[in-house]
Amino acid sequence: MVRAEENPLEALMERYVDGDARAFDALYTTLQGPLRASLMRWLRREDRAEDAFQVTIMKLHASRERYRRGAAVLPWVMTIARNVALDQLRSKREKDRALEPEELEQLADPAEPVEDEAQNEAEIVAAVRAAIDSLPPATREVVRLHKLEGRAMSEIAEQLGIKEGAVRVRAHRGYKALAKQLLGFWGTRR
Repeated sequence: MVRAEENPLEALMERYVDGDARAFDALYTTLQGPLRASLMRWLRREDRAEDAFQVTIMKLHASRERYRRGAAVLPWVMTIARNVALDQLRSKREKDRALEPEELEQLADPAEPVEDEAQNEAEIVAAVRAAIDSLPPATREVVRLHKLEGRAMSEIAEQLGIKEGAVRVRAHRGYKALAKQLLGFWGTRR
């Protein structure tokens, strides 16, 4: 096995595991090029590759305690990235999957009366506003800036004075909470 002192990436990882925050910054800088290139090759869309990159970095951070000292870092991180990319592709495939005829029948209940479209729209807008208002203030601000104002994650990070990764985490949590609340809203309308 190659000693960490002989390989700077492994040395950085060991320092990071030991709690050196500067080592993480150097590790991030070193890994971002190969990770982004591989994710772009696998996912073929910049937005998906960027999301997968952020998730990979978060998973690296979360699993740093399981890193085996002296083990090669790049293959380990690339495996994490590959799994994130595969999860993303599986998720996209599920979203794109066409509904089967019996699933369509379950969704369309001809016994339900057709409601006035303006009333439907007003109820939906009110539900979305209420769901957004119920988010914690920091999360609500990120969701507002990203989805309602269309700002980039990097711009939001700069405006709020936080790291872009933190913005992405807040956005993810906010969208997850909104989805849960709005699924509840849709369930009561059926």
